[in-house]
Amino acid sequence: MKRVGITAEEVEEFRDIMLYTPVPVGINQVSTDRVTGATPEVQAVYAANGTLLPLSAFTSRQAGLYIVRYTDGTTRKQFVK
Repeated sequence: MKRVGITAEEVEEFRDIMLYTPVPVGINQVSTDRVTGATPEVQAVYAANGTLLPLSAFTSRQAGLYIVRYTDGTTRKQFVK
């Protein structure tokens, strides 16, 4: 015969499991290294196709679309005419 449901012993065991104090997991606090008012510097420059470019390509202001990553972790798309 196929057993359906759970026994009283299994219910008690489940109650015991549920009475344990939960262990905190995950992110409790977020901190950043950003300094307010500080100007981020260019860390890396990429072409529109994702190719890493030398910083001189961006600083010389050659025409094109650039993806610029800054030292504070932000990334911006910049178009130079």
